[in-house]
Amino acid sequence: MFTILLLDMNCKFFILPLLVLHISLVFGQNVEVPRSSPKAEVIQFIGVNRIAIDYSRPSVRGREVFGALVPYGKVWRAGANEATTIALQYDAKIGGFPVPAGKYSIFLVPKKEDWELIINKEWNQWGAYNYSSEKDLFRVEVPVSTVPHQEQLVFDFVAVKRASGWLKLRWATSQVEVLIETNTEQDAKTSIEDATEKVDGYWFTYSASAQYYFYDLKDSKKALFYINKAIGMDPPNPAPWMLKSQILATMKQFKEAVEQAELAIEVCKRTQHEFEIEENLENIKKWSGHK
Repeated sequence: MFTILLLDMNCKFFILPLLVLHISLVFGQNVEVPRSSPKAEVIQFIGVNRIAIDYSRPSVRGREVFGALVPYGKVWRAGANEATTIALQYDAKIGGFPVPAGKYSIFLVPKKEDWELIINKEWNQWGAYNYSSEKDLFRVEVPVSTVPHQEQLVFDFVAVKRASGWLKLRWATSQVEVLIETNTEQDAKTSIEDATEKVDGYWFTYSASAQYYFYDLKDSKKALFYINKAIGMDPPNPAPWMLKSQILATMKQFKEAVEQAELAIEVCKRTQHEFEIEENLENIKKWSGHK
């Protein structure tokens, strides 16, 4: 630590620790400056599970990377600077292993054949210098393949479906990938419950919930419950009445379905959504024969 000499009132020297440097280091931790390996983030929703990868992007710059700059058989930060992290909004599976919702660090062990992917519970660390295997959630082998030259390291998601997607890392001429799986149905139900329990509910929240239960889960009773909640908030849109008419028709309550379609037409005219009138008229004609 630096020190400075000061004179006291009796003209005697005394030593005072200079704290300026320490203070500047503490407050400087959040300062962002240009990096040779720039920070990056990729976010992907798989179902309703928000998955975020934070990492830094080193460049090849003519160097031999894997087996040289990044040695085989040693834990690597899967990027540069801080450890690469993955944050999951809901529970998921990575490479077949269950991962609770939360934030984790990602490490890789490059090899000549299949690499090892490590998910570690200590996400806030610099590189792999303080990496501890005792905090590993798991390790799993992941396939590596040869690809055309990739100058800057990049993470991305491919083949994303309703409940799964592949996370890929490419750098130099190597690519590794791992499957991420989510429990979309349960996650969506949890999201609906969280959103509809709020005091300051919004009509579209209930309408979207009704759509999911009706179209995806084929649960007309639950869909009817949520669409009634939406209609009770007097939405400025005919969609809730239209959805309710469809739900009732599915439940073979055709008289009530026609009544809701007629109400939807009234809302269409009042809110200038006239392009939906024709669809409601067609439904009324179709359902009237079942009354």
